[in-house]
Amino acid sequence: MKLEVEYQKEYAVIKLSGKFTYAARKLFTDAYKELLYASPYTTIHIDFSMIDYLDSAALGMLLLLKERSEESGKQVIITNCSGFPLDLMNIAGFTRIFQMAN
Repeated sequence: MKLEVEYQKEYAVIKLSGKFTYAARKLFTDAYKELLYASPYTTIHIDFSMIDYLDSAALGMLLLLKERSEESGKQVIITNCSGFPLDLMNIAGFTRIFQMAN
């Protein structure tokens, strides 16, 4: 998986591409920790437009991000999620846990 962080005027975006699996744990965790604890942004968008696969470990990482973001008073929005990733998130109930946007 590849990851890029972009900074917009009012929020930060973690852009993911490829397969979001356990192998991306350190890369993803390092990126969101920086945004949660060392940046002025109160909203973080996780852009799924280039993700074609995710596994249960990725779902666990998202849940941990959600928990940590609530503790730090920040909001996480999953954007541009479609296809298999969206189907899996629907089945797992993540569309009720996370704010989803296109």
